[in-house]
Amino acid sequence: METDLQANLRKYYTNIRLSGGFIIVYIFWQILKMLMLMFFGYENVYDFFEVSKEDYESLKYILIIITVLIYFVFFSFHLYVGIGAFRFRSGQKIKKRFIVATVILLVMSVWSAFQNFYKDNIDDTVIASFILDATLCFILSDLLITLFKIKKSQKLVEG
Repeated sequence: METDLQANLRKYYTNIRLSGGFIIVYIFWQILKMLMLMFFGYENVYDFFEVSKEDYESLKYILIIITVLIYFVFFSFHLYVGIGAFRFRSGQKIKKRFIVATVILLVMSVWSAFQNFYKDNIDDTVIASFILDATLCFILSDLLITLFKIKKSQKLVEG
């Protein structure tokens, strides 16, 4: 019985490591998607921010700073959850803020997966984004489920 629990724990820890790795790799897809959108998706920068040329000239720095901050927060959540999964895999205790960050990231990912379909034109990039966003949702859900399975298995091993 204990051998089965140990084997399950090893499987769960491997799953945690793989999930953390995917989440970190997903950041690079998001950066690539953001750059493609900014450089190839719009005729000019005014269309990206959906403002007129005059409004953009007066709000240029504020818009850029806000955009960079939003992307920074978004990427920070991914990085925190991905690195947290690696830390947990290496033996550190799980913190409640890691679980909260994972749930917040899951909610943001579900929203991101479906917000692409509210556009007028659905092209290959939108479909690829949906597939990757849906995969991220699955990975985050699996990560949360695996964390709770590990806690349950550790309690069985200890007590």
